[in-house]
Amino acid sequence: MIKPIFFVAGFLTFPVWGSDSTSLNQEVQLIPDHELSIEVKTIRPIANYVIETGSNSIPFEMMSRMVLGGYISTDRMESITNSLSENNRLGFYQSWHIGLYPIPKIFETQSENKLALKQVRFISESFGGATFTEDAFGLIFRGNTPYLGKELNTGSNRFMTFSQKGLRFDFEKKSFSWAVQLHQISNYNNLQTENLSVYSSSIGDSIAMKGSMFSQTSDPNESAGWGAQLNFSYFKKIGKGVAFFGFENLGINQLSNVKTIYRGVQFENSSIDPIKWVDEEKITIVPLNLAISDLVGSKWFRNTRDTLIQDLNFDTITQRGTFYTPIHLFAQYHRNLNNNSSSGLMWYNVRVDYRYLLGYFPKLSTTFNFKPFAKGKLRNLNVHGGVSLGGFDTWDINAGVEWYTNPLYIKLHFTGIESFIAPSSQHGGGMQLTLFYPFY
Repeated sequence: MIKPIFFVAGFLTFPVWGSDSTSLNQEVQLIPDHELSIEVKTIRPIANYVIETGSNSIPFEMMSRMVLGGYISTDRMESITNSLSENNRLGFYQSWHIGLYPIPKIFETQSENKLALKQVRFISESFGGATFTEDAFGLIFRGNTPYLGKELNTGSNRFMTFSQKGLRFDFEKKSFSWAVQLHQISNYNNLQTENLSVYSSSIGDSIAMKGSMFSQTSDPNESAGWGAQLNFSYFKKIGKGVAFFGFENLGINQLSNVKTIYRGVQFENSSIDPIKWVDEEKITIVPLNLAISDLVGSKWFRNTRDTLIQDLNFDTITQRGTFYTPIHLFAQYHRNLNNNSSSGLMWYNVRVDYRYLLGYFPKLSTTFNFKPFAKGKLRNLNVHGGVSLGGFDTWDINAGVEWYTNPLYIKLHFTGIESFIAPSSQHGGGMQLTLFYPFY
């Protein structure tokens, strides 16, 4: 039968959870030199790919299909919907970095008292998050056929995605590192509802809706805007350990030519944020002159979208405005162990992260590094594992490997191992692949 009323205000143009995304894990800067079995002064990332997804309620099976595409059966979708609570969240972060200019030795300053440019990188990042109710999820992903003759209080929901591409310039001075990033916003999408309720007649010939909502989308054929941000970190050696903290993605994004469709909301053209929500009266829509076959899924909305927007009193404006970049705060303590041994437990760290993103909670994680071999071709192989609480997910088991194979240093890390093992019941997973090169 017909799909949720959310699509009327722009969800048809809202992308399925895909794009490009976590920035380089800072702990790689703290790997002790003796683990490499070679003389290396500086190891720098030349390529990095990270993706992190998670939810407190949506199983990894569906999260992966949201990002990569795929089919979920009707029965499975019903089971997922029935397992939700009234406060659900999900999100993703995806990025890839390519080193364009690692700065040869001739340009490296040998004085720690001077601020030096160390690297230039091309960066592509995507962000997405949502907070939603059980009823809203059911309407979006199941349509309203299972809810004929019922009124669903879909309530307050928000879905947001955007992506950016740009250049990052990395500087260092003693224990400080700075980075300046200039980027272009390639797309922006934002959908929000307040006090929304939807009633579908028992025979599917009408919809009654009450509440307020708006949808904002950038033109897919044009740049959505531009932005600039700062990154900073500081480390200090404490005995056999190192403590460091910092931030990434601190800045603003300027949007232009954003199309907004809305009802029950007041805007100013110079701001993309609503200034006031207005309680709208219930409106009943009766689709006329439609065959039974037209009342199926997206066909119904494709054929009646313009009529619905008009009947539901939607307004349309083109806006400009700014929004804050999703700042990432982090702090970590790294401790070396067993320094007199060539194998065994080598180090551990404890880390706290927070991202200013929909669906992200403060994240606490710990990692242990084990070196299984002291000789042979695998003598430079390190295995690490750990656990984390929070983030997009609720908890994760993590594991990975680090391996020096002349001349590259490779790091492969997986988060949410339990989700790869049991994707139908666990909630989030991701990976990070980084290539490093010893420049001198």
